[in-house]
Amino acid sequence: MDLAAVRKRGMMALPMEPDTHRLLKASDYGGRRLLRPRGLVSAGDRLPPPKDHRAFWITDLMEKRAGLLAGLCRFGTGGIDHAYSYGYLQTQLERGDARRYLLGF
Repeated sequence: MDLAAVRKRGMMALPMEPDTHRLLKASDYGGRRLLRPRGLVSAGDRLPPPKDHRAFWITDLMEKRAGLLAGLCRFGTGGIDHAYSYGYLQTQLERGDARRYLLGF
């Protein structure tokens, strides 16, 4: 994961397509096209763990670069993504950030 990370405009990102950064480029390196937050595939998915520095790269970019809509993960230009939101909210819960977790409801 560390080798795939890229720094743009002072923030770290983990692209879903490390070779081309196609999805990150499509969002102008914003917070809508990222490596999935933990928990998307199953409850046993632990990469990266919620308090790992790489997990903060993912959630920080989402929070600071228009990756959230009303506390949920954005999809496209106006919708939300339930699967990504689950991983994001589960990560916030495991970090103990009740405010961000509850905002998703």
